[in-house]
Amino acid sequence: MTERRFPIVLSQSNLSNTQTNASFTYQLPGSATSFKNCEVCVSQINMYNSIFNINQQLYGNNTFSIIFPTAGTTYTLNITLPNSYMNYSDINSYVQQQMINAGLYLINGSSNVYFWNIQENPTLYSCQINEFSVPTTLGSYTRPATGVYSSTGTGLPTTAYTPQTIIPSNGFRSIVGLSAATYPATQQTATYSISSTTTPQISPVQSLNVHCSLVNNKYCIPPDYIGNFNPNSVSFGALFSYIPTSEQWVTINDQNVSQITVYFTDQNNNTVIINDPTTTICLLIKQKFL
Repeated sequence: MTERRFPIVLSQSNLSNTQTNASFTYQLPGSATSFKNCEVCVSQINMYNSIFNINQQLYGNNTFSIIFPTAGTTYTLNITLPNSYMNYSDINSYVQQQMINAGLYLINGSSNVYFWNIQENPTLYSCQINEFSVPTTLGSYTRPATGVYSSTGTGLPTTAYTPQTIIPSNGFRSIVGLSAATYPATQQTATYSISSTTTPQISPVQSLNVHCSLVNNKYCIPPDYIGNFNPNSVSFGALFSYIPTSEQWVTINDQNVSQITVYFTDQNNNTVIINDPTTTICLLIKQKFL
């Protein structure tokens, strides 16, 4: 038996869904092309790692709240993270800026002092939230110019309570690995730290499945699956190249078609949004002859 191989390249010009940049359609020459005794495999995929891990529309994982003690009992700072790629350090920096905007900090010399932070705990493979007592008097601190803890704001608490973090019943639970609840449940004065009680997933997308309209594999769900790769193996914004270590051929049912559609989903076959559209997909078609 002999065989012939035909490469097919799909690129940004073949995008069929510019909302997600995850679906491509290649128009074959002529009214229809006959596929008989054929197989297909992924030869190479080049794309930029541009999938946001914080996305309100897809994951609903961008909101939580922090309750701060004040002289007027409490102040709730509602956090709405922007659709973006954020690690724990990025989330912490964003929340610090919201605390600055609201005046929920004090100043020690030339440094701001915050009473809440979030960080990675690599030893425990977890996310950790830390909350510190807000003083009742300034001592060596000075006030922010405006906001809650300023001289014209609500003011410092009468009891040195820590803040409390509210994890809502949304996708942010997966980011921090915590159940929906308030941490701590009641106000307390001792420094409070909570680590993930389930494995945190800083990114909902661990890998991408590749699908192709040419195949209908009865042994696979979904039946159009032809490959899987992990774009997160490079840093966010970097170019990723996927070249299979071996050719993983999938049978094409004998058929006549006018176009080929290739699309990506996450590891659970959910919709993904690839922000950078400059993806190149190289397929290889193999035809066998007796």
